[in-house]
Amino acid sequence: MKKEKKIALGENETKVTRNFENHKNPSHNDLKKTSEGSNYPKRIITFHLDSNCINARGLLPEITELEKYEALGVIEIERSDAIIKELYRDAPNGIFFNKAISSRRLCAHAAITATEEYHQLYAIENTIFPGGTRNQGEKIDLFGLFTARKYKAILVTNDGLSGKPRKILTHKKELEKIGVVVMSSKDALSFLYKCLSERAVRKKNFKRSWRG
Repeated sequence: MKKEKKIALGENETKVTRNFENHKNPSHNDLKKTSEGSNYPKRIITFHLDSNCINARGLLPEITELEKYEALGVIEIERSDAIIKELYRDAPNGIFFNKAISSRRLCAHAAITATEEYHQLYAIENTIFPGGTRNQGEKIDLFGLFTARKYKAILVTNDGLSGKPRKILTHKKELEKIGVVVMSSKDALSFLYKCLSERAVRKKNFKRSWRG
């Protein structure tokens, strides 16, 4: 197996050199400087992070990886005001709340501005919380899902990995049918790799056809 040549990093290095035509390889030899700058696509996906994906201690490897691409401008990671309120409620002086408000990310508000949006909110509630929300946590999840749909973002969450009822990932397929896209942190990173791989292949094929 051919070894990858190591390049020393310096200040403000932003060139990513991963071969995205092989997105199955998750190794990250990314942030490297070249004089040419970066030819990366800009803001191809917007993610909203659930409270369980706030990477305050840097211990969530998939979120850490996504944050590298956010720093490069490839994706956007936004905050939902519903999630901010949840973090503040649980620990107003905690590291998770402070991490969320100090990131300078856009805050997406769940303001309902049209009758159609009421219908969307009720559709989400009936899908994941039949009979209505039972507590404040479920209400926050409901508005987090609604906000992601409103802003055409992907909600990244690990809520429901166990398959328990009334959890977000448990109802992933049903939510997708009404326009709400949710992914685990692992799936979100795989999806990003796939998008970048497909773009790299399309760009390569375009160059070939243009050259004749």
